Amino acid sequence: MSKEDRLKLFTEDQLKEIAHQEGISKIPKTFDKKDLIKFLEGVLTLEQIKTYEEKYSEKEIERDIHIHEKIREKSIEKKTETTSKLNIDRNKIIVDLSKTKIDKTIIEAIANDLHEEIPSGSGVKYFDGMSPRLLKALDEIFIIREEDRTGRYFEYLSANWLWKKYSKNATSINFRQKLPKIGEIDIILYDNNDFPYVIGECKDRQNVKIEDIDKWLSNSDRIIQEFGDEMIKKNTSLLRFTEIASIDSYFFSSTGFTQGIIDRLKENEKIENGIYTAKKKIGSKYQVKLHLVDVRNNQFKEVYPT
Repeated sequence: MSKEDRLKLFTEDQLKEIAHQEGISKIPKTFDKKDLIKFLEGVLTLEQIKTYEEKYSEKEIERDIHIHEKIREKSIEKKTETTSKLNIDRNKIIVDLSKTKIDKTIIEAIANDLHEEIPSGSGVKYFDGMSPRLLKALDEIFIIREEDRTGRYFEYLSANWLWKKYSKNATSINFRQKLPKIGEIDIILYDNNDFPYVIGECKDRQNVKIEDIDKWLSNSDRIIQEFGDEMIKKNTSLLRFTEIASIDSYFFSSTGFTQGIIDRLKENEKIENGIYTAKKKIGSKYQVKLHLVDVRNNQFKEVYPT
């Protein structure tokens, strides 16, 4: 590379600094970058230009380091300020959450709902990479077990319990999904064929009524009716003569279930030993395995079937 080519890599301000150092006390106003390069090309050797390259390269590196440090400081200040505004003990929450069994699939769903970034890593590092807003939400849901106005916290809590129970066969989870011809379902776990595998209805704070149970049964029936045929086709085996399309359906309540609610299921002619038979035809069955879960005192207790 020639001296001219090397000098072209400098900025005009850098060339002016070099020119001052090489004897021009006052640079004419008419001098532009080309004039500076022409002048310096005549007075500098190739080795001197290389020395200036190293000098300015070190300055750039120092400047970049300084900028990155400032950005990092601002980021830390912002995180500290946000944490302070939310009034949370970040370190305590991280320790508490790292001791609690919360599946990443559920955390990612919560982060997406809150429009917060999903961190990488595992253990303490994973929680430390979270925003204060996401940490606060996880603390309220899984540690403090707070009740929120919308009932979403209870849904997340119930979904985490469900996911741990069915994670071997479930591949994804959706919350409050509206299914055509059926309506909105609080929790849906899907299998590897993208069929509803497990569904969950959640009732937080309010007592469960007969109408709630009837609606839950109706939705369960509609889902198995809608997807039953395709489920059987996907799982057809030449060695099997009786094909069964089956899903598990849960009803979670934070206030428990009265005996009247349980009797409602026991007295239903289509339900036997907790299994609702939605449809029968030659060689096939459509079934829904029903579960009532009482969620109180930080425990999930299945009260039906028993």
